[in-house]
Amino acid sequence: MFNKESERYLSDDHRKNGDQAFESAFSNQGPEFESAFQEEKAEKRHFFLTFVLPLILLSVSWMSVFLSWRYKPIILYLAVIVACFVLAIILFRMGQKRGRFLFTAIVLALIGLSFFATLGGSVYRGAMKKYRLIQQVSQSELDEEKPDSDDPKDYEDKSAIYNWTEEDFENLKPKVDTLRSIIESHGKGNYVEMESSGLKVRYDRGDGNEYIDLSFVKDEKGRFVYDGGTATYPLDGVTEVDNYSSNWTEEQINSLRTKDQAYLGPITSLSEVVREHPQAKGAWRSIKVHSSGIMHKSVDLDYTDQNSPIKKAQLLRLSFEYNEKKKDYYLSYNSVDRGHW
Repeated sequence: MFNKESERYLSDDHRKNGDQAFESAFSNQGPEFESAFQEEKAEKRHFFLTFVLPLILLSVSWMSVFLSWRYKPIILYLAVIVACFVLAIILFRMGQKRGRFLFTAIVLALIGLSFFATLGGSVYRGAMKKYRLIQQVSQSELDEEKPDSDDPKDYEDKSAIYNWTEEDFENLKPKVDTLRSIIESHGKGNYVEMESSGLKVRYDRGDGNEYIDLSFVKDEKGRFVYDGGTATYPLDGVTEVDNYSSNWTEEQINSLRTKDQAYLGPITSLSEVVREHPQAKGAWRSIKVHSSGIMHKSVDLDYTDQNSPIKKAQLLRLSFEYNEKKKDYYLSYNSVDRGHW
């Protein structure tokens, strides 16, 4: 028993002495171990800077290349690659000191190559854009060769928005403009009918006061071409009244002169009539274009009042033709003289 206690105490002493010896050994070699630790830490840092980071820069630069081939703006990707290239140069110098000259040199070269690959992507994208445009034009030319459908519903859209101006209508050229080109500019017509003389297309503003009627016939290729039309507009300066009451006197009616009655006196102008009679049962202005391209402008006024005590005023309708030289409309038709409209 005594021997066992001695062994236990001896073993404790031995352990204590061993710990002291271990600590003494490390305390005596402390600077060497600290220096080794610092060197290992520096080596890891340089490994990251001269191996891992260059790989990251290389990945970023080539990712920019692939993105530049599909998305814009190219200047953004070039800026990223230039930044990667500058950092790679710095890392290249560090790699020279750490013995990784060849690796960093390869990375630097690949990043530089990515710059030119991005420029190539820009050229490729531009070339593809031109190619697609050529393909579209070619397809459009093929479509132009196809004959137009004879189904009026293919050209009709009752809910289409009216977007015509008077200048648009006057600029249409018979035998030149096609139904396709007009639909591209103004959409489908609100009302379309197929008649024996050809296709009739109406564009209506929706209020019944302004609308355009176009006629189309097929050419030798089976395409509908513009063949003339009529544009109708409200007349400025005249107010339409539903329950119109005539203020015409018989003397005023008798003084009306058409261009065929010029020998009786001056031809009546529209401005004279509107000044004396600014209200009417109906008033509209028209522009008609013949298939030959001749344009005719006219104004129609309806002063009919069946309750008028003056018989001539009970059915009074006037038409005026535009005089380009005098810049005014002049009376060309008087229902009282003809006895009919």
